Amino acid sequence: MLGELAHNKKLLKLHASNIVNSVEHLAHLSKVSVVSACKYYGISKDWYYTQKRKIVCSLSTFKKCYKQHPNQLAVNEVVAIENLVTDPANYGKTKVTLYYYAMRNGLIFCGKSTFNKYASALGYIKVKRFRYPIKKGLRASRVFEWLHIDITNVNTVEDGIQKVAFVKDNFSKGILHYSSTSGKAGSEFIKNLFAETFLKYNLLNAIKPINILSDGGSENKGELLTWIDNI
Repeated sequence: MLGELAHNKKLLKLHASNIVNSVEHLAHLSKVSVVSACKYYGISKDWYYTQKRKIVCSLSTFKKCYKQHPNQLAVNEVVAIENLVTDPANYGKTKVTLYYYAMRNGLIFCGKSTFNKYASALGYIKVKRFRYPIKKGLRASRVFEWLHIDITNVNTVEDGIQKVAFVKDNFSKGILHYSSTSGKAGSEFIKNLFAETFLKYNLLNAIKPINILSDGGSENKGELLTWIDNI
């Protein structure tokens, strides 16, 4: 039954002392060996003796015996970390800042991950930074409600710099049409691009209004505005 439980290893580790006592009690009452009692609980005898020999140390932050787990930080290092994270003057400072401060001043000698582990266990409080709400941009509710126009320069191997213009639909995020030129990308160029786009998707007969969004460049004025007025 224990073996079929989810996270059974965590449960065994959490209730290790109770299981060790139960194994000893079962072995004493039923006159069976400890090995047999361990089998009934679905644990190995090595796990049983490891947990039986475990010593809880009150000096250790993680309650582990220094003799059995010598790779822990020394007591003076733990005290230094605790003083750092509980000092009101250090409130709001990140763990990285406190770690390098402790290293520069010779308070600790450990890796950053080890310091973070002890700092969290000793009461480090992370400051909640204020986050500005994300501004919502333009959101269309249907196709062809808002059309975006923009130009970008593309460096090519054979034809030099090409000026490429795109017409994009806000709702579908799809590129409706595009055109490129090596000459001047003025208002006539943009006007022709829009004329082709409107013919391609039969937008001249659209019932609902179409809005065009662009920057304030001169290429988006002149002949383009004249063409818009005519249609």
